[in-house]
Amino acid sequence: MKRRYYTICGLLLILTVTLGLSGLTENDDPFEKLQSETCLERFDAARMLAEDETIPPTLKIEALIGALRSEIENPTLRAPQIVRGPGDPYTLSEFVRGRYRYHLKNIGEPEILKDFLRRETNDTVRKELIIVLGLLKEKEVLPQLIELLEKDKSDYIRSEAADVLGNLGDKKAIPALKKALNDPLFRTLNDYNRRRFRSDKIYLVRFKAFLSLRRLGVKVRQITPPPGSQSYFEWEYEVIE
Repeated sequence: MKRRYYTICGLLLILTVTLGLSGLTENDDPFEKLQSETCLERFDAARMLAEDETIPPTLKIEALIGALRSEIENPTLRAPQIVRGPGDPYTLSEFVRGRYRYHLKNIGEPEILKDFLRRETNDTVRKELIIVLGLLKEKEVLPQLIELLEKDKSDYIRSEAADVLGNLGDKKAIPALKKALNDPLFRTLNDYNRRRFRSDKIYLVRFKAFLSLRRLGVKVRQITPPPGSQSYFEWEYEVIE
């Protein structure tokens, strides 16, 4: 009787461990987690993909581009599981896109990215891939980045292009960045960020252009902000000749 009791307990223990490990394996599949409705699980899946050296780079990049495309076509509007939120003057969807872009950059493989770029039909995904290639210091995308900075209708894409141009380190971008110091696009803040930045609106493109020009060795200074403004996002800038 005692032996039967221990046998049953042993079998139950084995079954419990087996089921637990099975569930862990299933839940830790990055390709499956990348389809999750939960932002944090998608972030974790993107990190897992980028770090897993057993997965071929092409499969990693294809999965992350697919996730990027899904985010662009069906933007994340809210994420109650993220207590603090993105914490920047970006929308949650822009924050999600930025995480995918970060991991694509960490995977590297610019030639594979260029191949996907040539075949991509979604215009916004193409812009994101151009920005990733800029982060990888592929100077052949310089003209495309300058065009995004000067002509794109989204202040998010324009500000990211401005930021990457500074990272690229090519002084041919300086004229476009100087022009961007007076970029007219701005975004109105929600109540949370209005209190945080103590401002009603921010000029992301101007601010990123200012930072990139300094990285490129151009002397730029901040001019006193408009009366009543307490946010560095509202400051105006000028080049010191």
